[in-house]
Amino acid sequence: MTLPKTLSYDLAPDPAIVFFCLVPAPLLSAAAGFWLAFGPQAGFPDRFSGLALALVHWMMLAVALPVMLGALMQLLPVVAAVRVTESRSARLLLAPLCWITAAALINALSGFAGTAQLAFAAAAICGSLLLLLVVFVYFPALRNVELVDNTTLTLRFIPLPLCVVLVAGVLMAGLFGDLPVPLLPVGWLLNVHVGAASVAWLAALLVGIASTTVPMFWQTPRPGRWFQTFFPASFWFTSLLLLIPAWQTIALLSMAVSVIVCAVCSLFALLKAKRRNDPGYLLWLIAGAGWAAGAMIVLALQCGLLTGNSWPWIAGVLVLIAGVWLPVNAMLVKIIPFLVFLHLRRRLPPRSKIPPMQMLLPVKQALWQARAQSLTLLLLLAIPLHPELLRVIAGFGFATTQIWLGILLLRVLWKFRKLQAS
Repeated sequence: MTLPKTLSYDLAPDPAIVFFCLVPAPLLSAAAGFWLAFGPQAGFPDRFSGLALALVHWMMLAVALPVMLGALMQLLPVVAAVRVTESRSARLLLAPLCWITAAALINALSGFAGTAQLAFAAAAICGSLLLLLVVFVYFPALRNVELVDNTTLTLRFIPLPLCVVLVAGVLMAGLFGDLPVPLLPVGWLLNVHVGAASVAWLAALLVGIASTTVPMFWQTPRPGRWFQTFFPASFWFTSLLLLIPAWQTIALLSMAVSVIVCAVCSLFALLKAKRRNDPGYLLWLIAGAGWAAGAMIVLALQCGLLTGNSWPWIAGVLVLIAGVWLPVNAMLVKIIPFLVFLHLRRRLPPRSKIPPMQMLLPVKQALWQARAQSLTLLLLLAIPLHPELLRVIAGFGFATTQIWLGILLLRVLWKFRKLQAS
């Protein structure tokens, strides 16, 4: 496979739509931090406690999914030279529908005023609408994506596992909401839902996007062809095995091994980066270590080497916070100023003075914010030691770092508006 000669920035969508998906993410994740600190504690930190499930679904549905969908809106035209739907209203509906579905799930999982069944039904209906909207917005463009490198390979196929995640989630919510859905085994649906979400969708998407963005922004060696093709294929193949009930254990073990090998290879590449003083570099290192450690814990749990309610929480924090959300934060700090710089250069007269990215978002502030996030990660991992106390400290700390990031990004947009108006 050869690399694309040029990036089609002229095909980039209206920045307002992309910013609408990306910029609210830190403030919405701050809400998760406050919910961790002050939400109902019954059964926490057990993985099936209402608080733990509510936090996971809020972070994935309300925070990560809109960011990923917004990134696809930008990457499909720029990297693959393929436009998504021309319907502005459809693109604008994606993020709010994610937020509404996540809010319904939090209501259901928290059992407010005995409305769990109604809330599950509402979540199933909203999830179905979200599934249809994803298909409408992205699928017509996918057949035109050329398989040039790992990023375009991922862009072409990544909506498929996302649809599997949404279908499994809608079916489970429909069962709990007493809707007329097929009576499938909940345990089987849960394994398909979790495996497809964490590995086939999130891990594959991160590997695909990072193959382009990390070498570009942090000057690491570009991944080889074997890396670009083997790991996404292995993630998707093992996810398909989850659909066979008798093979689910083998599929989970294979997933864990694939993730460990991919994370270790990624860490070796990151250690060769030339821009190690960049704020996002620390977060990417933690992400690689988080995926490796989290997958090792899952592997040990599946093999019976670890027991107890604390380990699933630790594995979840390592994968979802360290492995997913920290690199998303690193990319937001890079991509938002980059998009602002790009659109200013396209819109302002040729001789206009455009501030560099480092002035749009000061590196020193971003570095301190990244260090603060790393500290809150340690607090999140330590919660099982004293759940009542540490969940308040960790939740409040996580919310504070996310509000800090949100303010930094909003300041970038304020400068964007100010420069446009000048």
